Formats: sequence, C-alpha cells, structure tokens
Amino acid sequence: MKSLKAKWTLLVAILLVAFIGSVILTNTFYLEDYYVKITETKFENELMQINEIVKENPDHLYEYLNKRNDQTGYKFYVIDNKYRILYISAPEFQPGYQSKLPPNLREHIERNSSKDEPNRIIYGIIDRQKEGKEVVQLAAPLDNKRMVVMTQSLEQLQESASIANDFLLLAGAVYLGVGLIVAYFLARKMVGPVLEITEVTNGIAQLDFTKKYSGDAKDEIGLLGQNINLISNKLDTTINHLKGTNEQLEREMKLQKRFLASVSHEFKTPVGLIRGYTESLKLGMVKTEKDKDEITDIIIKESDRLNILVKDIITLMHMDSGTYRINKRVFDIGQTLSDMTQKFEIDLSRKNVVLETNLGDELMVNGDELRISQVIENYLSNAIQHVNDNGLINIQINEEKEFVRIEIINTGDTIPSNHLDHLFEPFYRAEESRSRNSGGTGLGLSIVKGIIESHSGQCGVENVKSGVKFWFTIPTK
Repeated sequence: MKSLKAKWTLLVAILLVAFIGSVILTNTFYLEDYYVKITETKFENELMQINEIVKENPDHLYEYLNKRNDQTGYKFYVIDNKYRILYISAPEFQPGYQSKLPPNLREHIERNSSKDEPNRIIYGIIDRQKEGKEVVQLAAPLDNKRMVVMTQSLEQLQESASIANDFLLLAGAVYLGVGLIVAYFLARKMVGPVLEITEVTNGIAQLDFTKKYSGDAKDEIGLLGQNINLISNKLDTTINHLKGTNEQLEREMKLQKRFLASVSHEFKTPVGLIRGYTESLKLGMVKTEKDKDEITDIIIKESDRLNILVKDIITLMHMDSGTYRINKRVFDIGQTLSDMTQKFEIDLSRKNVVLETNLGDELMVNGDELRISQVIENYLSNAIQHVNDNGLINIQINEEKEFVRIEIINTGDTIPSNHLDHLFEPFYRAEESRSRNSGGTGLGLSIVKGIIESHSGQCGVENVKSGVKFWFTIPTK
C-alpha cells in the first residue's frame, strides 16, 4: 500500500502533467481556430475604416492600405469585377500592373458569392496548394466596380504555435521537477502529523499510552491529534483504574476465601467440643459431680467464645457495609487510658510486669470513647499476653498537630517481619510468636483497624529494640 506522501506527490505530478498536456493540446488544436475567429473581427474593423476612407477621401485609399500593411502585416488587394488587380499592398506593385487575383483566392470568392446578396462579406481559410500554405481571406465590395480583399498567412501562427509547444514542453519538464520536489516536502509536512497520529494510535491498540501527539497545529489534523491524546489519557486512566479495581477485587476475594475458611475453622473447634461433651452428658458417661462441673464449664466457655466470635463477625460486617456507627464526643484520652490500666492490674501483678505511663496533663480528643476503650483494651490485652515475665509495658501519649498518637510497648519476643503487614487482617496470627492457644477470635486487630479508620486515624505495629510497639492516632479537639 502506498503511503499518503507518495500518493500526494503522484497526484501533484499527474495534475502538472495533465495541465501542461492540456495547454499543449489546446495550443495545437484550438489556437488556429481562435486566431481565425479573432482575425475575422479585425478584418471587419479594417473594412469599416476602408469604407470610411472611400467615402471621405478616396484618393488616399492606396496610401492608407500601404500604411495598414506596414502596421498589421495584412495584405490588401483592390480588384475590379473581372478580378483584375487594381492595387496590391506589396513592394512589387507598380502603376499599370496587369495581373489577376490568384486562382485560389478568386475561386473562394466565386464559390461563396451570391447574386441575392451582392454586398455580402466573404470570409474563410484558403489553402494555397502550390505553396502548401494557408491564408485567411476576407473579400467585400467597395462600390459597384471594385472589391477589397484582405489576407493573412497562417504560416507564422503555426510556427509560433510549434515554438510555443516546444517551450511549454521544456518549461513543463522544469515545472514538473520543481513541482515534484515542492510536493514531496509539502507532503512530508502535511503527512508527518498523520504518520505521528498513526504511530500514537498503533500504541493505543497495543495498550501503550506513553506515546503522545506533539504537534501544535490549530487545523483539523492538530485537533484530531489533541483529541487522540485526550482519548489516550482517559483510556490509560480507565484501564489503570480497572486494573487497580481488579487487583483489589482479587485481594478481597482471597481475603473472603481465607475469612470463610478461618470462620469455619474457628467455629469447628468449639462446636465440636460442645457437641462431644454434651453427648457424654446425655449418654451418662460422666459419673462424678466434679467431672460434670468441669464439662459444664467447658461447654459454657466454648459457648461464650462462639458468642464473642459471632459478635466480632457481625461488627466486621457492619464495618465493611458502612453501617458501623460511632458516637463522637470530646473526652480526655489520658483518663480513659488510666481507667483501662486499672482493669488489668491483676493480670499485670500475676506476671510481675512493670507498667510505665506518660499520660501527662488533660488531653482532649474527639471520638467514640467506648470504641477507643475497646482499642486500648485489645492493645493492653495483647501486650500483657505476650510480655515476658518480669517484663515492662510502657504507654506513651504524644500530641502531633491535629492528632494524638498513643503507643503501647511491651518487652519480649519480636514479631517476624514477614507477619507485621498482615496482623490487622481477619483471623491472621503470627503463629511463631502468637499462638492460637492464647485465646481470642483472631478478629480483634481487624476490629481495631476498622474503629481507628472510622475516626480518620491510623494504626500499626512495629518491632522495637526490646519488644513490640502497637500504636494508633485519633483526632484532637
């Protein structure tokens, strides 16, 4: 397939050749007819002037004809009724000249004259057979005894036409060459933006949106290029958004599958225990009251665990659906931390853990105190559960612009780094350091994340030199 540049150059070449050829053909076939027509008009004008001379000053007729012969190149004859030459505008004419009008001129007059129209003007082309030349002749009566004949040779015209055709061929070849060069560069300039747009669209077809149209023309092609850039940008944004959405959907589907598997597993153990011990009681396999009490306590404990698990799952469902509600008010976060630490005094003393706090002065925050207390309780519970015996738990409050940052640090084993980014996912446990036997539903940190994000805060976990630090932020008053 030829390129637009080649097509454009070829089109210009064809147009130039057609134009030059049409001029030459017109010059060859129609110039003579046009000249004959124009000459007829000129002859008629000359005839009018001659008639005026004959009427006003007939003695000056021959002098006038000689003068017009020099000026126009026309040849004038004045003849009588018998076609004898009375005057001829030629150097060889002398008074008393005895000759008749050349036969071909006379025959043309005789052939076209009419008795019904004695004053008729006879005009036409005459072929001089002996000389092989053509002339244009006009014959008209001057009076009852004389007739004027005007002739003009076509030989000079034909020679001029031939010379003009040769010149047109030569000039046409030059014009064609120059035209092709100009057409090539114009085509490259005009087709260049189209080729650039084609390259951009080819990139778009391959989902490559890095190529852009760089032209700054204000014409239709420039507007097309700008629109293609706009389409490319929108497609790039849309496809990236779809990719991100698809990746997020895939992650969510994996989380849902893992969540369902984890829920099934979490339900399976307590339900199995409850069923097994209940069947033992029903079948009378337990004999002593002490064993009955122990089994009953296990069934109650597992039932409570199931109840907590169901509540946590419902809470997460509310968070995911956007129906989870918080009731914000201004409260003292330091006082809330102090109240929560008192709740764990027995657990702290049992492990001989030292609790250090840096609560400072009254520090007001804007949030749901009950939900924030749930977050603090989860963090403290985890810290106490995983602090080493005779270890240390440190609580820090730091005010940062429009937020307050709370940090709870416990000494003990650190968490493997590959688990840190996943601890806030539902049912995720770092098995190496956070044993499933330690209790809980595995949803606590997921709920913590939901509560903090609903307060426009952030939360996280990181290893420190001597242990682990959990932190969260909450907006100040």
